[in-house]
Amino acid sequence: MSHKDAKDENPGQSAWQRWNDELEQARKAKGFDNWQTRSKRIVKRYRAERGDVSENADDLQGAQFNILWSNVQTLMPALLAKVPKPVVERRYLDRDDVGRTASVILERCLAYELDDGNFLSALKKTVLDRLLPGRGVAWIRYEPKFTPMPGKTQEAPGEAAGQAAVPPAYDGPKPEVQEATSDAPGIASASPQEQVADESVVVDYIDWRDFMTSPARTWEEVWWVAKRVYMTRDELVKRFGDVGKEVTLDWSPVAVSAPGQIADGSDKQKRAKVWEIWNKQRRYVCWMAESYKEKLLDEKPDPLGLEGFWPTPKPLFATLTNDSLIPVPDYIEYEDQAKELDDLTTRIDALVKTIKACGVYDASVPELKRLFEEGFENELVPCDNMAEFSSKAGANGMGHIWMLPIKDMAATLIQLYEARERTKQVLYEVTGISDIVRGSASQGGAKTATEQRIKGQFASMRLNDMQAEVARFARDTLRIMGEIIAEHFDPMTLFEISGFEQYAKEQWPPEVPDAPPMAPMMNGGPPMDQPAVGIPTAQPPPAAVALSPAVGSPAPGPASSSGGGPMPMGMGMMAPPPDPQMLAMQKAADMFKKAVELLRNDKLRGFRIDIETDSLIEPDQQQMQEARSQLMGAISQFLPQAMEAGAASPELKPLLARLLMFFLRGFKASRDIESAFEQFIDDMTRDAAKPKPPPPPTPDQIKAEMMKEQQANENKRMEAQAQMDQANFEREQQAKQMDAQLAQQQAQQQFELEQQKQVAEIQAMADKQAIEREKMEMQLAFEERKLALQERAAEHAATVKAASTEHSAAMKAKTDEKKAKAPVNGANA
Repeated sequence: MSHKDAKDENPGQSAWQRWNDELEQARKAKGFDNWQTRSKRIVKRYRAERGDVSENADDLQGAQFNILWSNVQTLMPALLAKVPKPVVERRYLDRDDVGRTASVILERCLAYELDDGNFLSALKKTVLDRLLPGRGVAWIRYEPKFTPMPGKTQEAPGEAAGQAAVPPAYDGPKPEVQEATSDAPGIASASPQEQVADESVVVDYIDWRDFMTSPARTWEEVWWVAKRVYMTRDELVKRFGDVGKEVTLDWSPVAVSAPGQIADGSDKQKRAKVWEIWNKQRRYVCWMAESYKEKLLDEKPDPLGLEGFWPTPKPLFATLTNDSLIPVPDYIEYEDQAKELDDLTTRIDALVKTIKACGVYDASVPELKRLFEEGFENELVPCDNMAEFSSKAGANGMGHIWMLPIKDMAATLIQLYEARERTKQVLYEVTGISDIVRGSASQGGAKTATEQRIKGQFASMRLNDMQAEVARFARDTLRIMGEIIAEHFDPMTLFEISGFEQYAKEQWPPEVPDAPPMAPMMNGGPPMDQPAVGIPTAQPPPAAVALSPAVGSPAPGPASSSGGGPMPMGMGMMAPPPDPQMLAMQKAADMFKKAVELLRNDKLRGFRIDIETDSLIEPDQQQMQEARSQLMGAISQFLPQAMEAGAASPELKPLLARLLMFFLRGFKASRDIESAFEQFIDDMTRDAAKPKPPPPPTPDQIKAEMMKEQQANENKRMEAQAQMDQANFEREQQAKQMDAQLAQQQAQQQFELEQQKQVAEIQAMADKQAIEREKMEMQLAFEERKLALQERAAEHAATVKAASTEHSAAMKAKTDEKKAKAPVNGANA
C-alpha cells in the first residue's frame, strides 16, 4: 500500500505536513505540557540535581531528604527482581503432541533471545520511567543479518532467491526476509544475492520524551504511535539512500552543545531527529525527519504483520483516569509530604549546626576564657586577683559568663525529629510502602508474627496492582516477540536455536521392533518366506536424512540393484525390516514440520498456544527444585498404587492413565517427561485392550482331572497286564523313576508354595498335571508299540503256521499219491 492510499481528506496537504500536524496536535493535548514539565522536575529531583553546583550549594539551598530516590530504589526490586522466564504452553493442557512441540520450540527461542539480548536492561529502564515520569515504553524489532547468497548449483527445488535454507523437515511457506536495526530503523529486505545469516528479536527502551501517540482517552482509542530516534549522517544514508544526504542534522548531545563547540555538518556528534510512525487505521509505517520538510523519508505497508499491529505493548502507566492517557506521576501524589520532609530536614540541619557550646564572658577576667579554650585536667588556673575574680564570678562561679541555651534548642530538635517521622509515616500511608516492604525495623519494639503478617499483606495488596501491571507488560512484550519469531524466523533458525535435534532424540528414541514370528516349514525345508540359498536379497534402506542443515537431498528410498531401480520382490526374497533409527528421525521430522506450520498459522497458534511469564519478583532456582521434588514425590506415591490397581483390575488401566496425565499436566516441570509418560500409558492401554487369558483351573479341578486320568490309566494298565509280561519290568522301573522325579518336584513345589502366594501353588499343580500327562502319553505310546509288535508276531505266526500246514498237506498229498501208485505197479509186475 502506497502512502497515496493512506492520505487524509485534504488532497493539498503533503504527507510530511500531515504527520507534523499530528505530532503537534499530540503535543498540544490537554495536560501534555504540564506532564512534560513535571516529569523533568521529578527526574531532576530523583537525581538530586541542584541549580548551584559550587562548594556551598548545600548551604545555599538547604538540606534535602530525597524520599523519592528511596521509594524508587525500594519499589524497583519489589516490581522487577529478575529476568522474566517465558512460559509457552498448550492453552488447554490436553494431549497435543504438535502443540507441545511447537510450545517447546517457541519457548526455547524466546529464552535464548532474552538471554542473548538486552531485554532485562530495557525492562528495568521502562519500570524506572513508570516510577518517575509515570510512563514506560519498550519497542520490539525484528533484526535479521544477511550474507551473500552462495552458488545455486545445489539450490533446492522451489527455493526462492533471498530466502534462507530450510531443513528437510519443513517444506511449508517461507517467511519474508526483513530487517530493523537501532542504527537504521525500518524493515529492509534482502537483495536477490543475499540470504539470512542470523535473526534476532531486539527489545529497545524508548525514552519517555521520544514516544508519542495520537490524542486519546484510553489506549484502545489510539490509532497511531511514534518513536523518535537520533541518526548520524552515515546511518541516514545507509537506511534511506540519497535522501539521507539532504537531511539537516539538528540535534547534538548536551556535552557537545557547550559554548565554543563547532556545530556544523562535519561534527560527528550531530544527529537528525527521525520519527517512525505506525498508522493502525491504514496499517502502514512511515519515517519523517523534523528538519527535512520536503517529503517523507520512507513508507512501507504493515512490515511485521502482527495481530495487534503495534510493535510495542501497552506502556506502563502511572495513575490514569478514563478521560486521558496523560499519566499522573506517583511523586505528585505525595509531593507535599516530600516538600514538608525537605523543610523539616532543612530546619534540623540548621538547628544541629546552631547547637554548640558557646557563650559570652567578662573580658576583664581572662581566666574564664582560658577555662574553655585550654585543656585542663587536674590542674589549677592561676589568678592574679582572686578577691576580684570571686566577686565577679558570683556564688556559682559563672556570674560573668553567659552560655547559649542548648537545652531549649535540643528540645526543639527532638520535636523536629518526631515531626519528620510522623510526616514519613503519613507519606508511607499515601504510597503504601510499609516498613515490611522497606525492610526496616518496627517502631516500638518487637512486634508479633500476626502483626507482621497483617502488615505484609497490607503492603502486598498495595503493590499487587503495580506488580500485575509490570507482569502484564512483560507478558505482552514476550507475546509480540513470540509472534515475530513464529511468523518471521526461518525454520532453520528455529531448528538451531531450539536445539530440536537433541530434543527429538529424547522425545522419540528409536523403538526396537518385536521379533517377527517364524514362518511355517515346508516338508522339513527352510521357512517359505526365507530366501533360498544363493539368491540375493534386497538390502535394507539406509537411515533417513538426519535433522541437519543439509538441503536439497530427497529422502532416500530402498536400496536398488545395479540397474538403478528398486529390486522387485519375488520368490526367495523378503521385505527389508524397518530401520528404528530412520523411523524415529522421520517421526521427528514430521513433528517439526507440523509444529512450524502451527507456528506460522496466526489463528491456530492463538487457539492452541499461550505465552505467559513466571514470577518477576522471586528467584526461580529454588522454585524449580521444589517443583521437581514435589513432582517426583507425587509420582512415587501415585504410580505404585496405580500399577497395583491396574494389575488387579486391567479394565481400570485406561482410567488410571487419564488420571495420571491429568495429574502430571498440573506441574510445569512434567512437560519434558510428558511424552515418555504418554508412551507408557499407550502401552498400558494397549495391554488392557488385549483379550484376557482364561482363568487358571482351581486346585479342585486339577485334582479331579488328575484322578480321572489316573483311573483311566489304571483301567488300561489292567486290561493290557496279560499282554505286557516282557515289558512289565521296564515299565515298573520307569514308573518308579517317574514317581521319584514326581516326588522330588512335589517337594520342590511344596517349598515354593511356602514362599509364594496362591499363584505359585497353581503353577506347581499345573507342572504336576503336565508330568502326569507326559507319563500317560509315554504309557500309551508304549502300549501302542507293544500291541503293534504283538499283532505283527501273531500275523507272522499265523503266516508260518499256514505255510507249515500247506506244506504238510502237500507232503501228505505226495505221500498218498505214491502210496496209491504202489499196488498198481506191483500187480503189473
